[in-house]
Amino acid sequence: MSDSLSKQEKKIAILSKLARRNKIGMNYIPVEKTVSRIPTHARGNIENIIDEMYKDGLLEYHKNKKCISLRPKSIPKVVDLIKEEVPDYIIEKIKVKRDLHLSALLPVHRAKPQPPPDRPRNRSGHPNSAREKAT
Repeated sequence: MSDSLSKQEKKIAILSKLARRNKIGMNYIPVEKTVSRIPTHARGNIENIIDEMYKDGLLEYHKNKKCISLRPKSIPKVVDLIKEEVPDYIIEKIKVKRDLHLSALLPVHRAKPQPPPDRPRNRSGHPNSAREKAT
């Protein structure tokens, strides 16, 4: 990377680091580790860039803005941005992980539970109360 990185290059560097490490959804990484790929003299206003990516819906914050991850629903946008930066196998890997995240969000159709079979009731009408004394 060159000494002076544009805003777009910084975004791509952050997104590709998250994609390479497969940090999607609740699998997050500290911001310091994410921006370590960008030279310290070129970081500048990196917090503003991360905030902008959050507002665009590309990232999620965790632990009071100390950690970030890719937003599962934004994976198609992320792939368009980083397709020249990362190998194809990484893009396929994050697409598979996205599908797993989104399938976990779908409602599960379960059969209604069957009522328990009728049990003999005592005088109080409750099946679990004390047994009747035999007379």
